Amino acid sequence: MKNVALIAASAALLATGTASARTSSDVEFRGYNECLAAAKQESNGLVAGRTYLIERNGGDAEYFINATRWEEGVRNYVRINCQTTARGQRLVSANIAEGQFTTDPTGRVLIEVAGK
Repeated sequence: MKNVALIAASAALLATGTASARTSSDVEFRGYNECLAAAKQESNGLVAGRTYLIERNGGDAEYFINATRWEEGVRNYVRINCQTTARGQRLVSANIAEGQFTTDPTGRVLIEVAGK
């Protein structure tokens, strides 16, 4: 039963065409690194997840990255949201907050706030 649900959810996701898993381009990875560099300045022991989401608008990009960091002796989940321009070379804004980004089968980005 679980396999049928998983296959149905995967088929629905593929049918929408809104998400794809692939290797980052050099431009995307440059923006990702700029985003993490900004987040590391205000984080102790930041460790980012291996996957992230990007929303492109022309030359600009918005990144949604899940990570963890040390806070008062324990690892906490944080979500990092950044905007870059100029092909990932210039950081426009960077925000880091508790919680994680998640996606639903329709491809929308959801926010899950971490409890204390």
